[in-house]
This record gives sequence, C-alpha cells and structure tokens, in this order.
Amino acid sequence: TVSNGSDLNSRTFEYASVYEPKVGSLLGGKESVSPQGSVPNNPQMTGKTSFDISAKYQRGNVPIGKTTLRFSAGNVDFTSTEYEWLAIDGQKAILKGRGVLNGITGYPFLISAIAGDTQDFIRFQIKDSQGIVVYDTQPGATGLANPVTLVTKGKIKIQ
Repeated sequence: TVSNGSDLNSRTFEYASVYEPKVGSLLGGKESVSPQGSVPNNPQMTGKTSFDISAKYQRGNVPIGKTTLRFSAGNVDFTSTEYEWLAIDGQKAILKGRGVLNGITGYPFLISAIAGDTQDFIRFQIKDSQGIVVYDTQPGATGLANPVTLVTKGKIKIQ
C-alpha cells in the first residue's frame, strides 16, 4: 500500500517488480490438465494442455523469450508476443506479458509456476483487452496465489 498520509490518496498494488540482472529465468513445459472452469464460456471443459515457457533476463530490464499454450478441447491457442516482467522468489516465478489468442493480438497473461522437489505446478491466466478472464486454470484466485495445477509431463526450472 502506498499512501501520502491521507486515505483519499492511498493505493494498493498487487505486484511490485524489482529488476535484478544476475538472476531471472523461468523455463519449462510439456503437459498439464486444464481443470473444469478454466474456460469461462465452457465451464465443463477439461483436458490435456501442452505448454512451453522460456523467459529470462538477458540485457535490459525486460525479459525475453516465448510462451505457448495449447488447449485444443477448449479452443485455446496462445503465443506470447512480449513480456513485461518476471518476478522470482526462490522456487516460485510469476511472469506477466501480452500475446495472441486464437489469432487475435492484445491479450494480457499471467503465469505463475512452482518448481517443486518432486512435483511442479503451473497456472495460466489470459484476459481480454477489457480485463475479462478468458482462460484461467485457477478461476477466482488472486494473481499471487500459488499455482495448484500439476505439471503431468515435463519440468519447470526456475533460476
């Protein structure tokens, strides 16, 4: 919460990104299962989802890389076009950016991942330009909530 001493000018921020050039990569992919409710306009839909994430800081203060997500049963075909920031706290990472959903540009996304000792977890959230959720593996959860969708094949690596 940021305040100038008056409640009228207080604002609460959910995220704060701090750039640290010596750390910062989120890599991973393969498969998970999109739970029921992931696609709000088809809440009963569930099934195998394939994904690939490559995000790292190199030069400058914006991460580079590419993310793809395919959930064929739910008609979700997503590719990132830009990253805004990547935050890492131990074995948890949160990545924010924009991308193309089913051939249409301008969709903000948020990915959170945990690289566990024996199991990895992932969350994908995609919104439209008005901020309405069009895909979320944890509907109703805050952006900082720990991901709960198990990576069923593949691995998450956070450095």
